[in-house]
Amino acid sequence: NDKDGLPYSYLATNERTVHEQMGDHLMRDARHFDGNKEKFFERVFKLAERFFKAEPLPLIVIADEKNYALFQKASHHYPVAEHVHGDYCKRSAHDIAQVVWPAVEKHLADDQAKKIAYFAEEIIGKKHHAVGFHDVWKAAQEGRVHELLVEENFSIAGAPDPLDKFKALLLKEPKTAADPDIINDLIEIVLS
Repeated sequence: NDKDGLPYSYLATNERTVHEQMGDHLMRDARHFDGNKEKFFERVFKLAERFFKAEPLPLIVIADEKNYALFQKASHHYPVAEHVHGDYCKRSAHDIAQVVWPAVEKHLADDQAKKIAYFAEEIIGKKHHAVGFHDVWKAAQEGRVHELLVEENFSIAGAPDPLDKFKALLLKEPKTAADPDIINDLIEIVLS
């Protein structure tokens, strides 16, 4: 007898019944497996949620459509930055990194474009900004800098004024590699 109590001879003699029975078993197994997958994704998301609450990070999900739908349901549709389509369960970490990195780059580029658009429309448009090193330095010392945009490789030779934190001492001569970079100090003030 099989696990449903049907004699094997019954299954073997009735080919259509065999396929129907196997189909029923497969469907039950698939539903059971999907139910367990959903619980698995719920557990994974609850664990990951601890990190998201401490520091909201972009989430990139690698999954085929069915697993992605199960993850979305289990995570109560937590915002996903990017979805990489496909089944990569049996791929190496290196292979996965090759597939994920373009999604990370896309997300970073999209995020940067949104920040620049926000900066242009909301900050500059409403005159909630500081331009020029001295104005930005003072705003940073006062704790009024929410976003700091610095041109790549931009540097200014100088150091904080030891007598007045709202001032910076800038070198008039061209900057050399040995000179201190006041922009690094500015970044540290904003990040602290």
